[in-house]
Amino acid sequence: MLFAFLFACVLGFIGLCVYVAGNQNEVRESLNEVIKDEPYTKIFRNTGTKTAMLYDDERKNIVLINDKLKDKIHYKDILQVEITEDSESVTKTKRGSQVAGATIGGLAFGGVGAIIGGLSGQQEHKEKVRQIGLRFVVNDTHNPVREIILHNFGVLRDKNHEEYQSAYKKSFKWFKLIEVLIHQADQDDKNQDLTAE
Repeated sequence: MLFAFLFACVLGFIGLCVYVAGNQNEVRESLNEVIKDEPYTKIFRNTGTKTAMLYDDERKNIVLINDKLKDKIHYKDILQVEITEDSESVTKTKRGSQVAGATIGGLAFGGVGAIIGGLSGQQEHKEKVRQIGLRFVVNDTHNPVREIILHNFGVLRDKNHEEYQSAYKKSFKWFKLIEVLIHQADQDDKNQDLTAE
């Protein structure tokens, strides 16, 4: 009787593993179908989900993919980027030239400036985290905030845990790439101002 129970448990576990592996292949193939026509030089895939982030060095576009939805962001439209842990801001970078103007405009007219101001609250430091993501504020009055979950641990993960450390390191690299794009957009604006004078 005990042997039959153990045998059934082992078969159930094997069946679950086969199902999960098949589901991950289906997710990967579905994501590949969405990505196939999109040019990119760097890619981040959230394992087991239909979420990805692409970067195209030639066009300087970031593409956020969630299921079959693609959201293309040109580097000059990025006003701010943040690393988030459980939707709380951990660190952020803002555009210098456009953020000041957007904030002043937001005070007078609402819109993006008000949203940027609303996002800069106190930061809370937690010892355990369920997910890590990136939050963008973009120059779009209809949809100024875009978010992507880069890592979802499924459970609260201690920040000293190897899985968290690895995930944060990958997220931080993407954050720094976008920080470079923000810096390049600021430099382009300054150079354009100098040539206009």
